[in-house]
Amino acid sequence: MYVEGRLKTKITEKEDQTRSYKTEVVISNLIFLNKKSDFEG
Repeated sequence: MYVEGRLKTKITEKEDQTRSYKTEVVISNLIFLNKKSDFEG
């Protein structure tokens, strides 16, 4: 599997001044490879 993309972090501040962090993977390109040679080179 070959994946291209970026990480996106959301920060939420609660009423008690604590913060919550959530990190997501945003995929822009996903390729399922059959064998090693599909991506070499």
